[in-house]
Amino acid sequence: MKTHFSIFFFFFTAFSFAQSDFDDLKKYWHYRDRLLGNDGMGGFIDLGLGQGQSIPATGRNIDCDCMADWHLINSRTPRHEGNGIMKWGDATVHLGYYLAMLAMEYRNLKDVRASTRLVEKELYFALKAYERLDSLAEVTLGLEAELNGFFLRDDVPVDFYKGPARSEQWRFQHPVQGGYQCIGSDYSKGTRSVDGGSYISQDQVTSLLLGFAFVKKFAGEAVYIYDRKQSFGELAELYTHLIVAYMSKNKWKIRSPDGQRISNRWGGDARAFSVLFAAAADRITEKQFGFNYGKRLFIGRLLKGSYGWAFGLHNERNYSMIFRLMTISNQWSTDKMAKRAEKSDKIFYALADAVLNDRKLGKAIEKTDFEALVKSAPWDGPCVNIKGCNAPNGWKASHLWFHTKHKNGNPYQLSYEYAGIDFMLLYNLYHYYYRDSLPLYKAPVPNSKNSKPKRPNIQPRVAPGSSKQW
Repeated sequence: MKTHFSIFFFFFTAFSFAQSDFDDLKKYWHYRDRLLGNDGMGGFIDLGLGQGQSIPATGRNIDCDCMADWHLINSRTPRHEGNGIMKWGDATVHLGYYLAMLAMEYRNLKDVRASTRLVEKELYFALKAYERLDSLAEVTLGLEAELNGFFLRDDVPVDFYKGPARSEQWRFQHPVQGGYQCIGSDYSKGTRSVDGGSYISQDQVTSLLLGFAFVKKFAGEAVYIYDRKQSFGELAELYTHLIVAYMSKNKWKIRSPDGQRISNRWGGDARAFSVLFAAAADRITEKQFGFNYGKRLFIGRLLKGSYGWAFGLHNERNYSMIFRLMTISNQWSTDKMAKRAEKSDKIFYALADAVLNDRKLGKAIEKTDFEALVKSAPWDGPCVNIKGCNAPNGWKASHLWFHTKHKNGNPYQLSYEYAGIDFMLLYNLYHYYYRDSLPLYKAPVPNSKNSKPKRPNIQPRVAPGSSKQW
């Protein structure tokens, strides 16, 4: 009788899921294929340890004329004849969300005892991409490479569109028009200045810390099969310590290693959020490095109250930073988080807060709010102003949790299809939190040729112009 009841319950549960719930999971894996590239189409990322690799592109447009593109011209990026652009902007912001997305995919797969080897490989490469950006930053200033918390936003070179040596293929293929033949990135401009938006800033740091927090909690024990020296959690702890300790120098006014000041036009004055940065670092590192991140916080302590009584006076960019830091440091109640997230049109952070801090959502937000977002995401990914774009209002931003105001379009005449990491992270959090009422989190069976990660060359490398290994 007990056995019969178990069988009945299994089938009842399976058929009680709405068909669209299975479709949502299928859409998630379609987005993952789209991110990595499939069916003759290149993805939004090139996995690996080399320069420019494992940093997700923000967007792409196959119809862009490389010589005539206004944004390439205005940014003084070197141009050449060709069509199709791959664009990186605020790359370490997107890298942080990407890390969180991968960490949640790892946990969701592990919880159902599915293979995690492929996502472990991808997560390892993404973590090492941060390390590469940190080590290369000094070299661009003519200094010795050093892993110290001062980082570049991206290292995507202007010729990153080219395929492997002696190959006639483009790195990012297009099944009809050949490939994307030009690059838009901060690094590709060739000339960089400390006060030109090329390096560390508060908004970049808060996103990276969010990614590191999720890696530490949900994939902390994982290691890459070919590099077992440090777990992913240990890497997240180390990178967090280096970044926040570096920011705390000079009374939280960020400077480059050679003493140049980063103005607050690029988020160089971290005093106002210093208390939250210190709390986030304490949480992720568990204070194991013996460093007092909370020193020199007079102005930070003075302004901390403004996150409460003056919350409505902050701007859009500050909202995102506050939500990320409050999520990591766990300083708001669930109801306060939910109310402010709902009022700011950023309900994602209420879910991220609930998942990261093992607590229930606040009463202002319900499952149906997230369900509506998940189901409204377009099958072919977020996009705006490009031929064939079918994204509905609500999914036209480069990243909903970073540029929420652009969810129905943007004022800059941008025309791109976007990577969709915002949807993928949302879905992974949604599935984790509501897993008991959703279908089993099951990945498609990978192709046999891709089922095992290849052993990469991970020998110590020497930064260009430097004798120091990085």
